[in-house]
Amino acid sequence: MEKQRRLLIEITKTLCGLPDSQGYLDGAPQPAVVTRLRQYQAAGYQVVLFTSRQMQTSDGNLERLNRYTARNTMKWLRRHQVPYDRLLFGKPWAGQGDYDIDDRVLHPGEFLQKTPAELLQLVAQRRQAVGAGL
Repeated sequence: MEKQRRLLIEITKTLCGLPDSQGYLDGAPQPAVVTRLRQYQAAGYQVVLFTSRQMQTSDGNLERLNRYTARNTMKWLRRHQVPYDRLLFGKPWAGQGDYDIDDRVLHPGEFLQKTPAELLQLVAQRRQAVGAGL
């Protein structure tokens, strides 16, 4: 049995192009990203959304985060008809001067412009480059 392919999508500033002056519930999703998510989901991909929303504010308290932030985020996703199969909270917050380092990260523009086969090739090239540099 073939394993279901997944897309792991960060909500804030990837799915939702949130200006710094807006609150989480005020921003609208990027229409092109939502369209692309629908295409991938229709092609059999599992869409997994994740976020570090309110991780700094809640001081990493997942219970508090799930009680308040999760409810509002789910309302926002429903209101904007964003497709997803799973929703994960609690991604560590990378503040100013912090970095997320991962060998499989794609820029939102790459996700929008490339085919699934091109994305696989791009990730493979990056992983090879990272491995060569270690």
